Amino acid sequence: MKAARDASEIVRFALNSLANSDLSIAPPVMGHPIAYDMGSSANNADERRTLYTNWILSQAFSEVVRGIRDSLEEAYFFLQLAKIHDGPIKSDAFNALMSESRKEAQRAKFPDLIASVNKELTAALAFTTEFQSLQKVRNCLEHRGGIVGTQDADADGVLTLSLPRIRVFYIRGTEEVELVPGSTVDPGDDRDNVEIYSQRVTRTRSYRVGERVTFTADEFHEISFACTLFLGDLVAKLPQATPGDVKRGKLT
Repeated sequence: MKAARDASEIVRFALNSLANSDLSIAPPVMGHPIAYDMGSSANNADERRTLYTNWILSQAFSEVVRGIRDSLEEAYFFLQLAKIHDGPIKSDAFNALMSESRKEAQRAKFPDLIASVNKELTAALAFTTEFQSLQKVRNCLEHRGGIVGTQDADADGVLTLSLPRIRVFYIRGTEEVELVPGSTVDPGDDRDNVEIYSQRVTRTRSYRVGERVTFTADEFHEISFACTLFLGDLVAKLPQATPGDVKRGKLT
């Protein structure tokens, strides 16, 4: 949750700063007795803005997905703890079990980790496909600079990012009209009061092989919020200890 919140805020600050900065020439390195010339990374302000924007988004996206990965590893660890049998367990055996559980979680590939966690939850995660699409986009950003390669895409040459979001809308006749910033509610009839509804839906973004994966600050904020929905679903489906479990020593 912290990674999603902080990454979204940093992206908004950084992209706003880029939009209002003179990027025509790199600032000098101040306070150093030797000027090192490593060449120029871009030819003009527009190229710099594109380069820096992609770098910032890549780092932020990786941070959010890392937060999800860490949360799944913690869930795996918790679920192993919850499976301890009735009766006492010696501290050395307990510590060895916990150490091995953490190593198993850290070694597991992303799809295998999700599958292992899913098996022990009170119900299957609602966002397994979305979890996996996040990891695929992260791999593209980290290993191919955000340019979609054949290894990122499906059989049709498309990389798809699927994310839940909250849609707010009202009914006009038989049509569901979504509300966006600045829109005006127009019911299309003489109603003085209009009911506003919210619904969790999935938004998809598709990128073909050779295209660059990129987002605006607003789109990244929506991605970050989607990650909080993932985590809320995960936490809600962890098994809960009962007073009887604690008394028998199953969970402490």
